[in-house]
Amino acid sequence: MGLGWTLLLLASVGSANVCLPDGIPENDRAFLQSATGELEVVKLLAFDWASAELVSIIARIVIEEVLGYKAAISDIRPLAVLDAALPLSTCRSSNCSETTSATGHIALETWIGAYGAEFQLFKQRHPNLVPEDLGSIGYSGEEAMYVRRDVLHEAYRSTGHALQFYMSYNVSNYDAKQHFDQLMDLPAEEIALCNETGRLWTDPTFMNLYAHWTGDFDGLIEVTEGYHAKCPDGRFWISPTCRHNTSRCIPVVSNRLGWLVDVFMFWSTAYGMPIAIGISRSVQQNIEHFNNHKVLTYWYRPDVRFALLDPEPIVFPRHRATEWAQGNKRTMTEGSYIGKLVARNLRFQAFNLYEFLQNMHLDLTEVQTLLATVATENMPLEAAACRWIVMNAQKWRNWIRKDTSCLPGHGLVDARGMYVTSRAAAVSCSFCASGTSSNSLVDDSGQTYTCQSCSPGTFQSSSGGTVCLDCEPGRVAGMGGLTVCEVCTLGSYANSSAMTECLLCFDADGGGEWTTSRVAQGEDRWIEVEGASDASFCHCRSGWFLHNGECRQCSAGTICAGSGQLELLPGYFSNAEDPGYVFKCDNVGICPGGMPGSCADGRDASSVACSACLPGFRPSRETCIPCSGSDYAVFTLLGLAIACGTGFFHVWRLHQARHRTVRPVALLNLMMYVTQLVVYLQLLVVLQKIDVNWDEPFLLLLEVFSIMSLNEFVKSLHVLSCVTYISPTSEFLLQTLAVPAFFMLAPSMHVILMVVPRWRSRRRGNAKLHVLFETIGSLSVLFFIVLCTAVVVPLQCHEHPNGVWTLQTSVKMVCNFTGVHLQLCVIGAVLGLLPLGFLSLCAWAVLHEFPRRVKQGDMSFISAFSFLVLRFSPGHEGFAIFLLLRNMLFALAPVFPSASTSLLLIQALVCSNLFGVSFFKPWRTLHGTYADILASAIFLIVILQAAFFVSDVDKASSSILCTIALASILIGLLISSTVTLGRHVFARHGSKFHYFLSHHKQAAGSLARLMKIELQLRGVTAFLDADDLTDLSWLFSVLSQNVEHLLIIASPAVLTRKWCVAEIVTARMKGLEATLLVLPGFFLPADTFIDEFESMSQSRVELASWGFGTQDITETMRWLRTVKKFTLESPLKLAQLTDVLNSISRTSRPPQQQAGDSDCLILADPDSMEAVATAHVLRYYMAPHMLHLCNVLPKVLGPEDTIQRGTHNLSSASMSNRPLLLVILCTRSSLVSTLMADWLLQAYRIAVSCHVLPVTAEDGFQVPPPTALEEIRQHPNIRRAHDYHAGITYSKVLQAVFMQVAVHFLPQSFAEAGLELKARQVAERLQRERSANLSSLLDMSQCTSSDALKTFSSDRPLAGSLSTVQEPPESPEPPESPESAEPRQAASVDELLILTQLSTLSGRSTEDGMVEEAF
Repeated sequence: MGLGWTLLLLASVGSANVCLPDGIPENDRAFLQSATGELEVVKLLAFDWASAELVSIIARIVIEEVLGYKAAISDIRPLAVLDAALPLSTCRSSNCSETTSATGHIALETWIGAYGAEFQLFKQRHPNLVPEDLGSIGYSGEEAMYVRRDVLHEAYRSTGHALQFYMSYNVSNYDAKQHFDQLMDLPAEEIALCNETGRLWTDPTFMNLYAHWTGDFDGLIEVTEGYHAKCPDGRFWISPTCRHNTSRCIPVVSNRLGWLVDVFMFWSTAYGMPIAIGISRSVQQNIEHFNNHKVLTYWYRPDVRFALLDPEPIVFPRHRATEWAQGNKRTMTEGSYIGKLVARNLRFQAFNLYEFLQNMHLDLTEVQTLLATVATENMPLEAAACRWIVMNAQKWRNWIRKDTSCLPGHGLVDARGMYVTSRAAAVSCSFCASGTSSNSLVDDSGQTYTCQSCSPGTFQSSSGGTVCLDCEPGRVAGMGGLTVCEVCTLGSYANSSAMTECLLCFDADGGGEWTTSRVAQGEDRWIEVEGASDASFCHCRSGWFLHNGECRQCSAGTICAGSGQLELLPGYFSNAEDPGYVFKCDNVGICPGGMPGSCADGRDASSVACSACLPGFRPSRETCIPCSGSDYAVFTLLGLAIACGTGFFHVWRLHQARHRTVRPVALLNLMMYVTQLVVYLQLLVVLQKIDVNWDEPFLLLLEVFSIMSLNEFVKSLHVLSCVTYISPTSEFLLQTLAVPAFFMLAPSMHVILMVVPRWRSRRRGNAKLHVLFETIGSLSVLFFIVLCTAVVVPLQCHEHPNGVWTLQTSVKMVCNFTGVHLQLCVIGAVLGLLPLGFLSLCAWAVLHEFPRRVKQGDMSFISAFSFLVLRFSPGHEGFAIFLLLRNMLFALAPVFPSASTSLLLIQALVCSNLFGVSFFKPWRTLHGTYADILASAIFLIVILQAAFFVSDVDKASSSILCTIALASILIGLLISSTVTLGRHVFARHGSKFHYFLSHHKQAAGSLARLMKIELQLRGVTAFLDADDLTDLSWLFSVLSQNVEHLLIIASPAVLTRKWCVAEIVTARMKGLEATLLVLPGFFLPADTFIDEFESMSQSRVELASWGFGTQDITETMRWLRTVKKFTLESPLKLAQLTDVLNSISRTSRPPQQQAGDSDCLILADPDSMEAVATAHVLRYYMAPHMLHLCNVLPKVLGPEDTIQRGTHNLSSASMSNRPLLLVILCTRSSLVSTLMADWLLQAYRIAVSCHVLPVTAEDGFQVPPPTALEEIRQHPNIRRAHDYHAGITYSKVLQAVFMQVAVHFLPQSFAEAGLELKARQVAERLQRERSANLSSLLDMSQCTSSDALKTFSSDRPLAGSLSTVQEPPESPEPPESPESAEPRQAASVDELLILTQLSTLSGRSTEDGMVEEAF
């Protein structure tokens, strides 16, 4: 049995992976099944010593190869009993505060007797969790103090003493120390310190017992809990016998925790043994200490570590259990009980394994022999275990139960644990698993039991059951061996016990809509239940209803709770004959819901969605009530109210037109606020037509303002349904034609009543048709959204739950583009031409005609379309067309079938409106602009919130629209970038301006400005240095590269201006086409002039610095004789200028027509071409502002015009409402012009209703002082004026006029933006609230002394710039009557200005009456 046997065993194990020749292979081994159904490997916990591991390996091989279970030795190597017990239980610690699944099943060679105190305490505390002890392993563990066999032989040979007996160590009998080594022979660093925690030295439980029974307090250290061992050198405890001389001590070593050191202390004290006890730091060091030194040691058996030395235990007095129980350990140790611990559920998991472990017994001798063999032959434990199993088969086979007489609840199983039905194939018994029953079997050997699967229709849920139970009604078992019966699924039932199949509630062809349900106990709702016990549970499942024996799917607007009945939600309707054909009602209250066929009181249940009332009834909100006489009265009063309202509005507009009343800013703001309010109220009507599930309180607002809809307005006329039945076509025509026509009836009748009498009497007169057009236009613009919405009603359809599309406004009209619906669509298409035509007319009027009519002064046309332009600031009248187009698109939003698409369109329109208003600020006042921005922003928030209330989102359409929008942004930016780059690249190759206006600024600057305006009106671009030149160095570059034509305005001194000459030279050198516009006093250069120009050294040198030589200049002078020429005569007339410019630009623009009868006149010196040109420029820029501020168009007076008014127009009311506004252009020669004198004297005659404002139109003009006024009065031109005492009166008028602060207006110097600003200032100054009339100015001038006027006019001229002279604030005090005012000799400037305001507020003075009587 040597090395060959070992190698043979190892080879067999390695080749077959089994120890026994007939062992079960690994692939055929079974897992354990836990209580939760998990598969487990049998885990064995081997203690951390060789004998425990050897025994565990023996058990593992039998479990695997004989019993057929998968097994393994755990990696856990416990030392104490409790360390093994906890993994076998479900506790993490001894107090079991935390639990977990068991991590082991078996722990063999458990030293419960000697070291099981903590285990016994754990067993007392947790009896239901502690592992089960299956009894002794077959031998007891031996612990003692051992002596080497060579030391025994030496002592016996030399002295005859036997050192295996304790009495041989008593110093009074024998000096045993001579046979042992000294303490110093042991390495001190390999001995543990006595004060280390975890050793028995520092455990008061052991040391306190020693102190109590021995009284050896000198060998102890007192601590709080009791005593610790006292080691003089810190490592060895010295016994009392050799404590006085440690050299006489025999070394004793233990290991690990210090096994039995407390017992060694008892023995040394009780029997006078001279020993010094120490603890080796490790097991390996303990082995080396005993092998290499002559010392005593702690050892136990079975163990293999000291087998080669074959030590002997020292024999002490026989063990006394009573003394050990009291803690007195002076006698011999008792053999420790070694048990076998297993998990508590192992009995149920594998009973045969449980019985095997219970029967397993080994002898100490054979275990020790095996360990000795392992040590001597250097054999692995695995091989030693396998050899023992092979050689001792008869012994271990007796551990395996062979009895096949099973008890009830058990059954026969084979070696693999499979159930069998005969003893011949069985090796043991096992619990019958769930799904089986334990059935009796009687054979030749007697009675036993077998486990058999439950038959179909029965079950067994418990293990060890003796009978299978029948499935109860509602449950079935379709196959055998079930642990529980299967519940009948929804839509099936089982109406008896022990059924194998559920019965279906439906036929075999279908039934997915069937279920089994019942009413919830204590609740009014149906719940689905499985395990139905009879057919009464069969119903249509939730979302379906039973009709004619079939389950049909419920649509939207219904509730199908599972009872088979259909219930309608409020707002939905279906009839009893076909309850699944559901319509959505116009109003929730009309259809109360409930059972099919339910309608509100008075409504006809046979009509579609309760839309009609019963005969003789009329609608009253949701219900219908009987018709009564009060309905006709309400209808009549409503018609009268509309007629009176529209008629009053028309009369009010007639009054404003007749008196040309200027509307106050507050009234304009009110009109804009009302317009915006009505527009957004109409947008609420549009929102109501979109399929958005609004909630309260917003839904209530939509219902309140739904009256703005023409459809709702017609429905509110209840009397119509009482008179006759209204067809859908008639109702549509009422909405689109009758109602709008009725709103326009009163204004139209008023005009007819005015026109017919005049036509019969053949009297001529103005019927004010433009005012009628303004009234109708105002109403059309105000309600444009509802008008457009009414036209597209046939296209506004919505889908019902039954899949039918009907009109939103009439649920009884099906949208199928046939029959009546097709007729409505055709009518709507024809009527749609009305808003389109109105939009086209407005666009033509505003974009095309309005600028021309403003220039012509056509006040009738302007008044007719004032409903479009009056709300907007000058230059932004086109925004009215944008608003109309926006409103028309608003009306189209409900036409889209997808609510998300409709909301997206409205969002785009509101955003574009918000951007346009924010950027252009088109409204006439900032208040209107801010109001529109705020309203748009808030409404945009409402639209964005509406997206959360859309139930049916068309994701495909929304995704396409978002894609198009994003693509538009990207493509737009790409195109813009490309166009901008192209313009930059090709800018040098194209001409930016058609004409370059070369002129002498002082002599023809205003004329050049006027010509640029006229050319722009013709669509021709012109370069004017005042506007387009920011750097003089660019002048010639622009002329040579960006101009097509040079237009030379030939004033008398133009050729003496070096820059003008340089421009002409550049044009000739570049080959530009040139035209000469000859003004009075200009002559082409003669040869003598050319020769003299050559002698002008200064001009020649300056031009030479810019690259112009003398020869170039002289050739250009001669070249001028060859260019095309046009002549402009004085005085300047627009018709002549128009003809000349038409010829030059090759256009055919007709001459502008000024307003024939205007209340705003511009006075300029007709003999000065520059002054007249300035007047027309001022008129051009003033016109839009005057039209909006004063409701008039300015006019430039010509030589043939006069200033006069008839006496019938001089009433106080007329003068208050229609002042005459005069703008006096002040130039150097204007004050001595005969026509200017005549005009101002004519204004003097109507000074009460005449408002004047001086405008300086020439650099260097100054207000004439008194001495200059005297010269002007004596001027021959003034003497020729057609008036008596003209000079005296004229000087008074001039003195009064210049009491005003003048405005500078210089077209020859200002850029276009500056002229626009100055013109606006002039218009604002001319408003009646801001300027004084001529009569008050005359009063003020007479109240001042000549000295004061002289000082004031010379030191601080009133005609100074507005930037230096401020207008005075209005006085809050009431004006003083001129009659009561005392004459004063002098007045300060502030007093003069205050007096001006007081005179303006007082109206007429006494002198006013005198002036009227004199003229």
